[in-house]
Amino acid sequence: MTTRPLASGDAAESPLASYWHDAASAMDSQIEAEAIREFVEHHEPELEDYGRRIACEVIRMVFTDVASRNNPAVSLTAFFVAMGFNSVTTETLDTIGEKFGLTKQAVAKELQYFRDKFGSPRLGASKSEETREISRRAQNEYYERNTAEDTNGFGFDDFFKSVRN
Repeated sequence: MTTRPLASGDAAESPLASYWHDAASAMDSQIEAEAIREFVEHHEPELEDYGRRIACEVIRMVFTDVASRNNPAVSLTAFFVAMGFNSVTTETLDTIGEKFGLTKQAVAKELQYFRDKFGSPRLGASKSEETREISRRAQNEYYERNTAEDTNGFGFDDFFKSVRN
């Protein structure tokens, strides 16, 4: 049998370097798999019931969160989009916003809330976490700079001007 040199040059990566089969590991895995299969077969009704109860609790938590938002209809749509249920809605954020009288940015904020809360992956043209952080810092810097300049940092300029006049 001829062997090719390994790309890394490390002989330990060669299939010839290890010629002992790990019988103990294979046996443990087989025993564990059989034990789990036997447990599931013996307790299948209880496990199904437990799974249903967990699913109901998760659904209850999700819909409680959706219902408690400012606009539950927008929140539900944003939740479906965030979770990737494209079959429920294929509308753009602009279209969703127009339907509910909101801006695209307001819908995107709601969508991002659910992505962050439930850890769903970023879909399509969404901003990455890094881009969101850069935008957040820029907005905060702009706000701090303008607030400090316009109101001496307290926000009472307009009040004092109206009292003096």
